Amino acid sequence: MRSRALPFVALALLAMFFQRSAKADSLTGLTVTGSLNSYYFPDITPFPHSAVIGTGVEFQGVIHDIYSQTWNISANFTDSSLIVSVSSPDNFANVFGPTDLIALSFSGFPADLTGFPLTDFTCACLPIFGSYNSLTTNSYSGSTLNLDFSALLNGQTYTFSEEPPPSTVPEPSTLLLFSTGLTSAVCAFFRRRASGIANG
Repeated sequence: MRSRALPFVALALLAMFFQRSAKADSLTGLTVTGSLNSYYFPDITPFPHSAVIGTGVEFQGVIHDIYSQTWNISANFTDSSLIVSVSSPDNFANVFGPTDLIALSFSGFPADLTGFPLTDFTCACLPIFGSYNSLTTNSYSGSTLNLDFSALLNGQTYTFSEEPPPSTVPEPSTLLLFSTGLTSAVCAFFRRRASGIANG
């Protein structure tokens, strides 16, 4: 009875392993704290202290610069990425400054997460600023992500994709070896069973 159940137990364990690996990197449902700061523009409507990652934009804040312009800063988490957007309703925008003109910080991520590298950048501003990437700091330590920007450009969008932990999914050669061994075990089981029936 024990040998008869062995192949099915092995398959069940393999299925559970892949199910666990698939869920390990999901950000949905996490409670994340966020902050929005500027050492040069003190007039700020900050991010809410914390938000649960799900549908909608989790963090929205407003910065008023020294030129009386309004800047809307949003941070929207998806299941595996963070999208930071900068926009202004004012006609005269585009403010350049030091490396930490604005600073965003988020914490509360899984312990095995290794970072959020920048994977896409777009800017709907004037063509001269179209390729200007003002991201100056992207650091991840512990469970905290820190982002600094040196400019406010109307229409900027930054996408940071979750960097998963070191791969826990077996390499193809490992899977091949495992499946070959499992197939051999199943075949041997049925050969023994068929031999026992014939001898009986």
